[in-house]
Amino acid sequence: MRKVRQIIESISDILWVVKVCLTTFWFWLPVLLYSSIFLQMWLLFYVNPLTLLIPPATLYIIAVLLEKKRLKTERAILKTKPLRLTHQLFAEPEPIYNTHVEQKDKQLKMDEKKEESQK
Repeated sequence: MRKVRQIIESISDILWVVKVCLTTFWFWLPVLLYSSIFLQMWLLFYVNPLTLLIPPATLYIIAVLLEKKRLKTERAILKTKPLRLTHQLFAEPEPIYNTHVEQKDKQLKMDEKKEESQK
């Protein structure tokens, strides 16, 4: 019985030391440093640096496309008229607006004018 109790105490002491070591910052600092150096070396020799630019570039392109789509839906722009030879140099295409939206805008302007005239 005494032998079993000594073994249990020694195991608990060992586990306590392991817990103390694993929970300190200074134990993990060299491990993290080595792993970061190893990762940098692996990236340097096995990964082309241009492949690291692909995910940010695709995110940027998607963001630009979604922003254009949002602006078009916000302003109700359906299509653009093609440029003619008579347009000025560096002129942008003229948007063709949704007639339903234009009618609502005209109605709102007329209502505002009526309210101003009544005041």
